[in-house]
Amino acid sequence: MQEEEKRERRDRISYFGIKGLSDRDLVRNILSPFEIPEAKEKAAVEGVLGILDKESTVRIENLTTIPEITHQAARIIVSAIEIGRRWPTRKERQIKTPDDAYAEIRHYATRPQENLIVMALNGAHEIIFTEVVSIGTVNMTYAHPREIFSNAVRSRATGIILAHNHPSGVLKASVEDVTLTKRVISCGQLLGITVLDHLIISEAGYISLKAKGFVP
Repeated sequence: MQEEEKRERRDRISYFGIKGLSDRDLVRNILSPFEIPEAKEKAAVEGVLGILDKESTVRIENLTTIPEITHQAARIIVSAIEIGRRWPTRKERQIKTPDDAYAEIRHYATRPQENLIVMALNGAHEIIFTEVVSIGTVNMTYAHPREIFSNAVRSRATGIILAHNHPSGVLKASVEDVTLTKRVISCGQLLGITVLDHLIISEAGYISLKAKGFVP
């Protein structure tokens, strides 16, 4: 029975494309390499869909509460979700406002330690890449400008947006935050890469250091 259903899903993909599959079929496709017994597959699929419906951020530890979902299967599911989140159309990934930037990186807000994030943009303000360049403690992180600009230079970025999360949830720039921002701006001017903003983020929202007057 499972083999017949797999063939039917492959046929639908061939005819309609991946969008022709239901949510359940998509989850079944992801889980198919793990050969979950037919008697347990429905429970596994329904369990995954239940978590996707309830949770704003899907975590491995949540998925592995489902008896049929192994740690490896959970890693693949969250990876598939993250790929889908990161790669919409190019038009959708154009950064025009701080709100646009926050929408791209807000998932970092839940990290238990401070993460310093660099978003590199081309001349049209389309995202080239987003990366974490430093992971610190619960209340501090730091990176040398060479780590911040290394991949941006290699990718021929014309601008970057800095961001870091405050695990405390307090959206206020520290003296260290401002000092780092000014230092990175100076280095960017030498490299011809504009620092467009520095966002401090939490689950509740963000503040823009440009809006606060710390970024020209």
